[in-house]
Amino acid sequence: MNEEERELQDKVERVSEWFKNKVVEKLTYEREVKGKGDWAEVPISHLLRRLLEEVGELADALLDEAKVHQIISECADVSAIAMMIANNLMGD
Repeated sequence: MNEEERELQDKVERVSEWFKNKVVEKLTYEREVKGKGDWAEVPISHLLRRLLEEVGELADALLDEAKVHQIISECADVSAIAMMIANNLMGD
């Protein structure tokens, strides 16, 4: 691996860890505060509808020039639901 590839890998790892923590915060809130259960029980079709809603909310936040923390929050929502879909497809 050359220096450029190492730098890219380091950056991806740093950002991934930070963003993972944002997603975990969202999922913890949904479970503990809103009482949501395991996403394995949720049909993919419902998760897809939720994903499209969240992408719309992200677009609105970007277009409305919302505060950075609001935009990041919407990014975490999109990511969390996409992860749920992938996880359900894997059957885990």
